[in-house]
Amino acid sequence: MRKLSRHRVGRFLLRLVVSTFIVSAFFVLWQDFLIFPGLYSSLFFNKKNWPPSAVDVLTTNSADGHTVTVWRARAEQEKAVALLFHGNADSVSSFVGVQGWLQSLGISSYSMEYRG
Repeated sequence: MRKLSRHRVGRFLLRLVVSTFIVSAFFVLWQDFLIFPGLYSSLFFNKKNWPPSAVDVLTTNSADGHTVTVWRARAEQEKAVALLFHGNADSVSSFVGVQGWLQSLGISSYSMEYRG
């Protein structure tokens, strides 16, 4: 059996510390994007023709007069239905990519805009 030298143990610990620092720095720098992806959706989606043609926009009024908007993406051969609720600082448009993906899987989806 090989005996571990101080030098090898020191190199291992240094690599472990550096790796932990890099992973931690990644999550600190990207935490806003991971928690609030809707804040950055304008960077990735061209919103000229918004909403996309595959999405139906439905509206209804609440008892106090507030308009509630729902984006519906219907699958051709519906296997299931998904309800998508955005988080803080997001909007109904945050899930348009997810809705397209669900649609390709045969899952219809509804994304609601509501007051926070």
